[in-house]
Amino acid sequence: MSITPHFSLGASFASELAYRTLLLNEQSDLYRWIIDGRNDHEIPRFGYSATLSMTYEFNRHWSVGIGVGYSKKGYRTNIVDIEPLTFGDVIDPITGNVHYSSNDPAIPQKLRNVYGFAYITIPVQLSYVAGKGKIRSISSIGMSVDMLNHATSVFVGKYSDRGWERKTTDQTEQFSQWNLTPMVSTGIAMQVGTRLRFTLAPVARYGL
Repeated sequence: MSITPHFSLGASFASELAYRTLLLNEQSDLYRWIIDGRNDHEIPRFGYSATLSMTYEFNRHWSVGIGVGYSKKGYRTNIVDIEPLTFGDVIDPITGNVHYSSNDPAIPQKLRNVYGFAYITIPVQLSYVAGKGKIRSISSIGMSVDMLNHATSVFVGKYSDRGWERKTTDQTEQFSQWNLTPMVSTGIAMQVGTRLRFTLAPVARYGL
């Protein structure tokens, strides 16, 4: 929403598909085996972000914006089905190692881990609008400074005597408190009247 000829206020909401990929920074067959195993076992999960922003328009094409927002993202593991294993062997979902054999109902029949990260974000981006008329194309590139608000690990297990259970562990202290996230987007912008503009654009982000 325009508040002066050059300044405007905005609000955005995004539904996101988040995941992580581990990279090898030391040559080791053991580390490579562990990383490959985790990358194969971990899958994306849905997240979201909401941002309030202020934009300065240099002209009808170029603008720069800064904002503050909240982002929730993470990843999860595949469900490990323990039931088909012989003699009750339980396999570690991370390494694939067999740890013990037991038919104890305290051992889950199915299990997975869900990891979540919540950030306070400060995005800065440069945008270019092309075209004429009410509907135009818009492309942006920028960087977000992300401050970790909290991180959690949720163990989800299904037990023979009590069904599904969840156990949440706080892991905030185990991760870096600050991150940089490059981002790029392209989509369409629709002008509504003289003061309002709606934008629809997929955004790609990569946390460092």
